Amino acid sequence: MVIPGDYISDVVASPQQPDNLYASSVVQWDSMAHPRVEILHSLDAGRSWVRLSNDSFCVHLALTLSGVPAYCFDRSYSSSFVPAVMRSRDAGQSWSRIDPENLGMLAGVNGIAVTPWTALVSNRERMSFSRDGGESWQDATGAPTGITGSAVVDSRYPSRVFVGTEYGLFQSRDAGLSWTHLALPFLISAVAIDPHDGALYVTFPGGVARTRDKGLNWESVSAGMGDKRVGLIAFSGQNLYVMTEDGISVCFQKQCADVLQPLADDVVEFHHAGLDHYFYTANVGEQMWLDDGGAGGGWVRTGLVFRNSGSQRVCRFYGSTEPGPNSHFYTSNASECRGLKDLQASTPDTERRWNYEGLDFFSGQSPVGADADRYCPTGTAPVYRAYNNGFARGIDSNHRLSTDRRVIEEMVGAGWIDEGIMMCVPAR
Repeated sequence: MVIPGDYISDVVASPQQPDNLYASSVVQWDSMAHPRVEILHSLDAGRSWVRLSNDSFCVHLALTLSGVPAYCFDRSYSSSFVPAVMRSRDAGQSWSRIDPENLGMLAGVNGIAVTPWTALVSNRERMSFSRDGGESWQDATGAPTGITGSAVVDSRYPSRVFVGTEYGLFQSRDAGLSWTHLALPFLISAVAIDPHDGALYVTFPGGVARTRDKGLNWESVSAGMGDKRVGLIAFSGQNLYVMTEDGISVCFQKQCADVLQPLADDVVEFHHAGLDHYFYTANVGEQMWLDDGGAGGGWVRTGLVFRNSGSQRVCRFYGSTEPGPNSHFYTSNASECRGLKDLQASTPDTERRWNYEGLDFFSGQSPVGADADRYCPTGTAPVYRAYNNGFARGIDSNHRLSTDRRVIEEMVGAGWIDEGIMMCVPAR
């Protein structure tokens, strides 16, 4: 598929006719770095295109369920760069701006969706809906915050709408008027519904998950992707396409399932008295395994937890029983994670080293500042880290994580080293 233009900001397919495509194509930038965008239309799955309009700045399109452009948003409507919501009453031939005062959302629009009864517009902190074609807008009840993109309408049951957020997947059963948390307590970067069988797909840092029963049960479709960051999802025939940090990955016939262990809302702390080691996991299956005597037994819950939520995935490393270290290490710092991976690659497995086990639980924003002056942004709680000084003591290194300063001070009193704030998680 070749789409005319310098940069393609959006491609959307009709829910009823997948070969009926619309695209936003940037064809020119003016001296103020404002894009001129053409709205293009294809009736043959992208083999040929015709121009509908070239007088908009629409970088993202929203189609009605019948498959015609109805709304869009523009990130550079004027010299003030205030994002605007645009409306078309003639299937994308011409566009007019909706007064932001009526919209109730002055800036930061990141998503638009259309149901047969409502239009939905969101930014990261709120969602508004209109039931009169965009003339007036109201805030949606219980709308989630941290919204990462447009809501997605289930064409089979168009009153059912889904949206991804930094804190999981949310669902509306009344066309966007009210919302409830559905599943997955971590960042959802994209949501899509398979037009062929109605399966719901979501992307998150490090993978893609699918549910065939509207969120009751999930399976991974990330086999072969490793720990790549994943973004947009698209379908073509029986194939699944996802955009990753390395380009586009394809899952032929949508047969890319592997085991997806459910993640809990909290990261649970375990302690092994014989080793005097601490271990952390949000994996429900792993928690149950340890409760049942897994890993040789001796692992006991301490009763302490912290939230498994946020936008950053935590890297988990393990040494070995021999030559060691027989312990785990966690980091949300991307450069530290890469550095340990590189060190693993250059160190023979006969020597002590940290071995990458994958991406584990989630954390929020990184701490602000450096060293002892680090602090967590408003709305987040610090997770502190204490080190048992294992290298100097000639024992396996181990760390304890806690949101409670008193726990860390107790460890320091027992000879551990206070390493300060490791990461930030959403506050309860």
